[in-house]
Amino acid sequence: MTYYENERRELAPMLPNLRGKRVLELGCGGGRMSRWLKNDMGAAYIFGVELDPEAGAEARQFLDEVHIADLDTFELPDDAQFDVVICADVIEHLKDPWAVIQRVLSHVVQGGYLVTSTPNIRNWRIIKDLVVGGDFPYEAYGLRDRTHLRWFTQKTIVGFHREVGMRVDEVGYVPLSGRTAQLDRATQGRLRDFLIGQHVVRSQKP
Repeated sequence: MTYYENERRELAPMLPNLRGKRVLELGCGGGRMSRWLKNDMGAAYIFGVELDPEAGAEARQFLDEVHIADLDTFELPDDAQFDVVICADVIEHLKDPWAVIQRVLSHVVQGGYLVTSTPNIRNWRIIKDLVVGGDFPYEAYGLRDRTHLRWFTQKTIVGFHREVGMRVDEVGYVPLSGRTAQLDRATQGRLRDFLIGQHVVRSQKP
């Protein structure tokens, strides 16, 4: 599946209660995740921002409001207010994610949430290529997506949430599968931070 079509149901355990909530999805793609958030998770209203015009146009059939815009320069309407902000594979593409998220958080209610998922630069595949092969081969998507401008470990993404003024209340990861999950169980989680593909962090506005 492409970025624009992915529902991201694997993020469910890290999401707060969305029933009756107003949600801002940054990088809403074609709207598949928002459709799931409304139909299955009970979100009342979803506002999306998407850079790709074709994907954004498709998302309009699922979201309440969609803006086609560059997040690095986009300004939310003055009266916009949200309970939850979701950034699934977004902030690593931004020139200045700190500035973007701080602007967005001014529209989040006290006690509201920020949820991010970010590729793990500490993944063993990347370390192997760097240390053994002396290489960092860019790809069309995934950990080494050629459009990534920023890189995060668990420590740096947790630090990011704190730097933008949020209180971190849950740190997790996209579930492992196949041989990677088997290795994680065999090593009792001791190598987990090298096996994880994506970190997921949830924080709350104090």
